[in-house]
Amino acid sequence: MYTSIISFFKSFSFFKGCLKTIAVLIPLGLGLWLDLLDIGIPMALSVIAISPSDIPGNQKHLYGGLFIATLLATLSCVLVNLTAPYEYLLLPTIFLLTFGNAYISLYGHRATMVAFAGLFEIASTLAHLQTGWGIVLYSSCVLLGGLWYSVLVYIFLKIRPRLYSEQLLGKCFALTAEFFSIRADLLIAKDRTEGLKKLINLQTSLNENYEKLREAVLDSRSKSGKTDYLQRQFLMFIELVDIFVVNEVEGKGLANVSSDQVEDVIVGLQKAYPNKEIILTVGSQGSYYISGETVIHQEAYRVNAVDTTAAGDTFTGFYLASILRGETVSNALSIAAKASSITVTKEGAAKSIPTLEQVLENMKNV
Repeated sequence: MYTSIISFFKSFSFFKGCLKTIAVLIPLGLGLWLDLLDIGIPMALSVIAISPSDIPGNQKHLYGGLFIATLLATLSCVLVNLTAPYEYLLLPTIFLLTFGNAYISLYGHRATMVAFAGLFEIASTLAHLQTGWGIVLYSSCVLLGGLWYSVLVYIFLKIRPRLYSEQLLGKCFALTAEFFSIRADLLIAKDRTEGLKKLINLQTSLNENYEKLREAVLDSRSKSGKTDYLQRQFLMFIELVDIFVVNEVEGKGLANVSSDQVEDVIVGLQKAYPNKEIILTVGSQGSYYISGETVIHQEAYRVNAVDTTAAGDTFTGFYLASILRGETVSNALSIAAKASSITVTKEGAAKSIPTLEQVLENMKNV
């Protein structure tokens, strides 16, 4: 219990919670002290609207999300205030703003939080409608609140740039240990139903955290170069991974090379990770299996693509399943490539993924 409490106070979430609290309280406190609550309140509400889009990860995406959230909040504020006196304009405006923000949320978790800023500001503005120059003042405060929070995030990341990746790394080690513990229990368990459920849930959490850690660590390396600290951190992350499945951009980051030539990326990966298995996907050029001095190239099957959704997941799933069934690497790559080529000829995600029987039958007909 004591350890959990200490860990919480040292956690990234606690620091971010403190940051958001400070970002809200300072405008409110100054507004109350200087009798300028008409400025402090909209700034504080703006921080509340925009701060959920502060999602850790690639810094370009982080600052981009904060900037877009600030613009959406300001735009919503301006349009609602301008159309408020005219009911025939206000209702269509609210509809369009709501629809637009809802549509943005379809593009992932960060986009959902960005869209929240616009939706929150619609409701907030309706509760604090302005007229004349009041619209300019209120909207400026909303914009200023977003910029104020973005500056605080920038300062925080300069002071503690590695806190997020450090804690993610620790979490990944802990989840991996738990994963193997459950796997060990399954070997002697008579009823595996409950254990398998835990394993599936844990696998989902592991995948999410590995993805976040990979993005955070690779982003740090690309910006800071190979410092000793980052190299040690990166090597600890690498030890958690047996097989890498990466695209060209990720491969360049993993190999830490600047060249766009596939051959250079392959050489860089061979030198950097001689004891790892790496699958490098290169779009229409197919894929490469890299392990030490061994390089196996699999051509892409030519098809008329309709929807590329789930193509990468299909390739990865069929490759791993084939390896686990005892197929050679060459056969596994061929099966995975064929499965992926079938997937892109159909619309949708899960429903477009073929069965193994369909893939093998299709390969016979080639």
